[in-house]
Amino acid sequence: MTVPGFILQSQHFTIKFVAGFQKELVSKVLEYEMDWMEVMAIILENLESFPTSVKKMEEVLARDLDDWIISNGAPENIEASVKIEEQVYFPPPLGSQKSLKLFFSDKMKTKVLFHIKKKSSMKTLKDLGAASVVQNLKMEKYIYNLEIPVTLRQDLLKAFRNDFSVNYYQSNIICCCKHEEGILNQSQPCNFVKRQIISNSGKQQQNKKRKIDVKIIKKKKTKGKVGCTGCVKSFRRISSHKCKTRPL
Repeated sequence: MTVPGFILQSQHFTIKFVAGFQKELVSKVLEYEMDWMEVMAIILENLESFPTSVKKMEEVLARDLDDWIISNGAPENIEASVKIEEQVYFPPPLGSQKSLKLFFSDKMKTKVLFHIKKKSSMKTLKDLGAASVVQNLKMEKYIYNLEIPVTLRQDLLKAFRNDFSVNYYQSNIICCCKHEEGILNQSQPCNFVKRQIISNSGKQQQNKKRKIDVKIIKKKKTKGKVGCTGCVKSFRRISSHKCKTRPL
């Protein structure tokens, strides 16, 4: 049974079933009673057919899922749609993992969430160099402005059109620290992290201020005390002190 966390893999990709929702609430029926093995196999098959194009993958997979719905005896008016997105919580290499959401137009507003990942493979120096170059290019047409041998353009175009890349991730991640030109500034922390840093700094300053206040209070406590000539102790109210060493 394909319970949450179940993983299926093909030659170049892995897919993990994460959760199922109905009417925006977690559905135990979808997660523990439905078998998503066939759907996951369909997803992997399309990933192998379109290993670099998210848009093509979404279009073709939606059609295949419509056929799957009909073949399983569901009403023909129920349709499927697919959304593949970048998420900030995926670990590096950036762009290699994505969330894949399936939406069904039934009355329960069924939604199923998967995580897809492209397996790491050995890359040539040419592939690594091409990926590094296109990472800083906003548009594909800028490749033709580069002073490089014509024979290398095809490698750069291939790298630029690869949607499982850092370049695609930077252009499509929904994050508050994206530049106006759409490139993620990885040298600067996200605004959310900045707010946390500022907040923690404020707490530290506040704590430091409290320590200073404690010192001031201690000074105030020692101020105005009168010393005893007998036992050399200090008291605020020397009149109430009965010194044993002081002569009567």
